[in-house]
Amino acid sequence: MKTISRSVLAILFIALPMASSYAQGLTPKEAAMVDDVVRHRIKKIQARIMKQRKLMTNIRKLSKRKQEWQAWQPAAQVGWCARECRLADVPVPVGIDDEVVADIIWQYDNAYGTTEHDKQYHREEVARALGFIGNPKGVPTILRAISTHGGHFAWAALQGIADERAIPVIEKHLDFNLQQDAFPAIAMLEQVGEIGIPTLRRFVFGKDRALKNRAIDALLNIESPKAIPILEEIIIAEETDEATQRRAKTAVAIITARKLDRVWTPYELSELEQQKLKHLGAVMLSGADTPDWELESRSAKIFVSLGAKGLPILREAMRSDSHVDGPGGPYWIITPKVTDLLVRIGNDAIPCLLDALNDEHPHVRKYSAKALKRITGQSLRADYETWRDWWREYGILEGSRE
Repeated sequence: MKTISRSVLAILFIALPMASSYAQGLTPKEAAMVDDVVRHRIKKIQARIMKQRKLMTNIRKLSKRKQEWQAWQPAAQVGWCARECRLADVPVPVGIDDEVVADIIWQYDNAYGTTEHDKQYHREEVARALGFIGNPKGVPTILRAISTHGGHFAWAALQGIADERAIPVIEKHLDFNLQQDAFPAIAMLEQVGEIGIPTLRRFVFGKDRALKNRAIDALLNIESPKAIPILEEIIIAEETDEATQRRAKTAVAIITARKLDRVWTPYELSELEQQKLKHLGAVMLSGADTPDWELESRSAKIFVSLGAKGLPILREAMRSDSHVDGPGGPYWIITPKVTDLLVRIGNDAIPCLLDALNDEHPHVRKYSAKALKRITGQSLRADYETWRDWWREYGILEGSRE
């Protein structure tokens, strides 16, 4: 394997791409407005990553020079860099390419260690790094690590991939009640979509409540009508507690609204555009970690100008669960702030607000109904069916981007 050049190393950690792909959503002018606001925030995140990770040299040579207990570190450093990029919603460095992945796979096949336990730890670290990177070429090695060793680090690799080849491995080797391994498996099943629904059913009817709720959320995020029978089944099950029942009912209502009633079809954006709009939302809600009212105001104006294109990000900010770890404070700050912005967007925001009327928490439904009243002038209950019927009578069958 050739030694990685200095220029590639520079790209690996510094030159994260800033230009958007305009094919699916944002126009060049819209993308430029977004870039102008989020560029500073993304650079700050990149700087934090630079401080935490050393520049990578040739993995094989470095592995051979290091002591045995340090041999896994080059792969781990690259993997953690990719993980931090994903968690921070910045593009994964373009320098992490097929050649780098091949070198990391080589480490798995040539694990160092004085004992078999040391070698196993090395292999699990390598598998986790491959999962963080998310390159499809690393999937067979990840699945081999799970099937052979089954350690927590190997299972953690699943959350970074979306590959249906992992489903038989999950079915055969996973302890469906062990949270540490099961949460990454649920994340992977959510990413593969409809084909993962039968396996998610096992979690929905499992014993662990946290895994049950996470699986229900995964079914909601897949947004397939095929998930509705499973959700309706858990709703009427005698052993289902009230909170889980409410969560499942919310999932059924939202899937029905989006896929059957077709009240709202969220605008499709590229992955890079979604990342940048998430940063724009963070700037608007929290001043990009340090209060900056000028940037916050500019961000809000950009969302207004984007109209329907920015609604998926705003809708996510209103979701009850997003308030726990999200920017900008608790729901009594976020929800009114977002609904005020949706009022400024006007008629394009009505389908999004109808969708929010299905939220399981009353405050989201309350503020959404108030926003609908301000936009339409109609005084109706904070009830999805009531507003949906009015919306149909008003003469618009689908509030989508079409």
